[in-house]
Amino acid sequence: EAAILARVRELDGIPARLIHGRRDIGSPVGTAWELHRRWPSSRLTVIEDEGHVGPRALAALGAAVEQLRGAEPAPPVGFDHGQIL
Repeated sequence: EAAILARVRELDGIPARLIHGRRDIGSPVGTAWELHRRWPSSRLTVIEDEGHVGPRALAALGAAVEQLRGAEPAPPVGFDHGQIL
């Protein structure tokens, strides 16, 4: 984790959509937040009531893939607390 966070700025300019369930006990949301903070071209969506995977996270993943494919305009870079894109 520390090695990835130390070099994540090298990915700046590459768009990313990070989708994380707040109740994920295997990977705390703080890790996703730190990754997002250090990767300026990323967008973090936190799904409040899900763990590692759930229907809302899968829907957000599908929307993110479509956005990155260019089928939909990408939203501005930022943090969407609990919002499905």
